[in-house]
Amino acid sequence: MFIKSNLPSEGFPKERHIRQRQEFVHMMKKGVRVVTPFFVLIGSSGQGPSRLGLTVSRKVGNAVVRNRVKRQLREIFRKTHLPEGLDLVVIGRAKVVDQDYSAIERVFLEGVDRLIHRIRR
Repeated sequence: MFIKSNLPSEGFPKERHIRQRQEFVHMMKKGVRVVTPFFVLIGSSGQGPSRLGLTVSRKVGNAVVRNRVKRQLREIFRKTHLPEGLDLVVIGRAKVVDQDYSAIERVFLEGVDRLIHRIRR
């Protein structure tokens, strides 16, 4: 039996997602890029809450592997307090599969930090 909790939701609401193809294409053309060993980060400043878009190709692995990588990245994004209005697209690379969560988190945070500094310049 499911018991509803009174705790606040720790979900990932739809207003925090970048889902439409035109938004991805716009980010690819106009966004600032930072390349890390595990992924490519593309960011731009927008309005409203910070948002995340994820792309992990079949080169990375099968559906189970790709979905695990996306879940990990979503969780890292959700836990991280980013500046308002930051739109971020993450393109997963094949090297991310062999890494543990802490290594992925460390590289993600370093990449986002570099990206924010480049956007503000």
